[in-house]
Amino acid sequence: MIKKVWAALGVKGVLAIASLIVVASAALFSYSVPVTISPFQQLYQGATSGSWTIYVNEEDKVRYLPGGTSQPSLDPDNATTYAFKVKTDSSMNCSIEIKLTAAMSGSKFSKFQITVYSNSSGSWSGTPVNLYTTKDGATTMSYIDGLTTTPGYVHQGTSATSYYQFYLIKVLYTYIDSSEAAISPEFVYTPYPVSP
Repeated sequence: MIKKVWAALGVKGVLAIASLIVVASAALFSYSVPVTISPFQQLYQGATSGSWTIYVNEEDKVRYLPGGTSQPSLDPDNATTYAFKVKTDSSMNCSIEIKLTAAMSGSKFSKFQITVYSNSSGSWSGTPVNLYTTKDGATTMSYIDGLTTTPGYVHQGTSATSYYQFYLIKVLYTYIDSSEAAISPEFVYTPYPVSP
């Protein structure tokens, strides 16, 4: 089959095809653009565990994560003194989803309200930060209800220079059970970049 094609084209035909290939190859021109992708981490975990002692029939008591019965003294170099920290820059806000992996039992707790505090001048602010029902911050909520798995969101805005904000979890609870079995709630923080 190939011999028949060569014979049909002849020497001039083969040369004509070869010159077309050379011209077509010479006519192609391309640019290449290397891209450097630099990931930017916004959320950093603080304390990785906690330990609280609570008492049967305690009403409207407070525990902190971390810290137990009192707020820890914030030390930016010591992750055990804060729950998590968030870093933002001039390009992107960060919305942090806060929830429990499983709802607290309503037969053990009649109240398990989660609020969040941030650092202010090296110590914890006196009032909780705003909590929102969605990532984009449309509607505020008073607290995250730990008797459900409905999350709440903390929003940290952009900054002209990259900076860290530190956060502390506060739980207001009422324990109504007589059981002494250990309870192990798990707090989960998930960052979501949000355009300014």
